[in-house]
Amino acid sequence: MTSHILIRVPGYEPMYKYEVQPQKVHATNSYRLPDSHLVDSAWKMVDGVVSIVPQSFDATSARNNSAWMSQRGAKIYYVGPVLPVGSRRAATELASVPNSDRIQVFLSSVMKSHGSKSVLYISFGLFQWPTDEEKLLTVLDVIVEKRIPFILSHPPLELSDQVRKRIDGYELALAARECPQRYILKHPATGWFLTHCGTSSLIEATHAGVPVICWPFTAIDAFNAVHMAENNRAAYELFEVRTGIGAGRIYRSGLTPSGTPAAVAAEARRVLELAFGSDGAQRRVRLVRLRDEMREAWKGGEEGGGEKGASRVTAEELLADLGL
Repeated sequence: MTSHILIRVPGYEPMYKYEVQPQKVHATNSYRLPDSHLVDSAWKMVDGVVSIVPQSFDATSARNNSAWMSQRGAKIYYVGPVLPVGSRRAATELASVPNSDRIQVFLSSVMKSHGSKSVLYISFGLFQWPTDEEKLLTVLDVIVEKRIPFILSHPPLELSDQVRKRIDGYELALAARECPQRYILKHPATGWFLTHCGTSSLIEATHAGVPVICWPFTAIDAFNAVHMAENNRAAYELFEVRTGIGAGRIYRSGLTPSGTPAAVAAEARRVLELAFGSDGAQRRVRLVRLRDEMREAWKGGEEGGGEKGASRVTAEELLADLGL
């Protein structure tokens, strides 16, 4: 039986303990997701933590984390976003990815045929992939049915014949290993990002002004999905794709995903219609506000002058604490 213990985090709707792992996790190759108790132990051992997240991204959590660390005589430094900048950043990223030529051609072609914000970018991170492939196939079928161009990034594994069949049989699809994610998100043809909701991906998407559709896998992914879809109403979350212990009753809605192909398809169809419609446009506006707040974090200093942003101030504090 699944535990109905509630987890309560300030600033978030309560969730059942099993909801923190909404997917049965499959990690490719020898990569293993760290156990939560090891992460917790590490936080208690260190003198400080450097976060790639700006304070503005989740101000309530930032305050609470800082207070908790302070009680231990330690600090957390919010210095995000930490992203490459400058005229050469795109060229550097493209040069490091073997599939970049194909992706550039694909995005340029779709930009001409379908216009801006038309592409759905799909990535579950460098190491993760849905264990119930039937759910992924069902979502891909809906995307094809709605004639949405998409790029599917996959980890270092061979795509199954069924996934490959969907890709090869649809002229508006491209699958690639190791995609230049920041380039794709910055491209004007990209409209939405279907993601596992890892923190790095969310920061990159927000900084690029691209809203997300959340397919969270575990731990922080689940909280990130709630923060973006519920707290900020700047994203959508898929529930029918949940697997394993995470497919139990959802506390905040009272609903239990059935996970059937029909239910997965119906939810994907509804979410995609919303995302590429007027409701999605409103969520994009909210995301752009978050983006603008994020970009303020590093303002000032020698380059911009004027009042310094919170992350710039914190970074200077970090360097001072390190004696640099």
